[in-house]
Amino acid sequence: GGCRRRLLGGLLWEDVRWAVAMAAPPPPPPPIAATQSKKKKTWAVVDVGSSSQAAFRWEEWKDLRSVDVTSPVEWQSVSRHVHLPGGLGSKSGVLLFQVGARVAVLKSFDAGSGDPVRERLAAELLGKLGVRTPRCRLLAREELENAREELGRRLSFVPTVRYPQFLALPYHRQMAAAHGVAESSEYSKYIEASAKEPLAEVVLLMEFIAGQTALSTSGAEVLTVEMLRAWGTIAVGDVLLNNIDRFPVLFDHNGNLANVMVTPALECVAIDQTCNPLTGDALAGFLGKLCRDPPLAGLQRAVSIAFGGVTLDPPLQEAFRSGWRKGMATIAEATSGSLERWLDEADAPTECAVFVRRVAASMGELLCA
Repeated sequence: GGCRRRLLGGLLWEDVRWAVAMAAPPPPPPPIAATQSKKKKTWAVVDVGSSSQAAFRWEEWKDLRSVDVTSPVEWQSVSRHVHLPGGLGSKSGVLLFQVGARVAVLKSFDAGSGDPVRERLAAELLGKLGVRTPRCRLLAREELENAREELGRRLSFVPTVRYPQFLALPYHRQMAAAHGVAESSEYSKYIEASAKEPLAEVVLLMEFIAGQTALSTSGAEVLTVEMLRAWGTIAVGDVLLNNIDRFPVLFDHNGNLANVMVTPALECVAIDQTCNPLTGDALAGFLGKLCRDPPLAGLQRAVSIAFGGVTLDPPLQEAFRSGWRKGMATIAEATSGSLERWLDEADAPTECAVFVRRVAASMGELLCA
């Protein structure tokens, strides 16, 4: 339809889907010298000495603010960068760049690391429920080319980091020079041939959230009435989207509180969400689990695991239910008209729009029963 062909960041959604499918990971870099340490396990911090990729230390970044994601980034002012890996076993994560006194966050997508269209949709729909999410936009090809040129000049790349595809060219040139690879080698020939290829990757420029994940706190900062109320609204939004990887409410897992951030002002921010549409019997089974009041056994288990046996007392449980009910009421009310506007504004893929409409309608029926 017309909304699917809108431009966002200079790209058509058809281009986005093609790029995600076609962008292949770069070949492996030359062998790392034996004196270098082996790659750390995911979640470990890698200290790389004098490189512009510094080990992430919260104290060094917490007072910085985000770049304006609606404007071009001044990549010529970049001074350092750090890779924050995704969940255990993930190949993705994000890259943070200090640009002057501000921070730019880049998240890249390929065939094995999610769908930027659905991620943006999820963030926008959660925002309609009053949930704070990072602002983001797709970088246009010209911006990627400029970023590649400027970052290639200024960064010291690190073999232990999985860089976005658009940085493969300067990365491999730097690795070849560091290892003394001859210009006549097949590796060098590949590097120069790839310089002529058009960029085929989708990269989100995201707002930097000055905060920590709920999982990295002691628990005292997040287990408050205000925070649990916010969690409840996020949780019902996750159900609307079938966004599994956060709260175990209607979802059977132990939770992932790393996908909730907490700012120094104790503002709750939902990150790393998506939409997972269901059809057929799977959809019917999913709708059959919807309820006016959320079951809290899974959430209690997640909190206990994350914070060393802590239990949710009755006021916190009721705060979560209150946020859930408020979010469900907003969703149900939106089925009278505003939901279609939300989906249109977010350029929702057809399969996602059909799923969200069906879940929202079922929530409305529950509240009217």
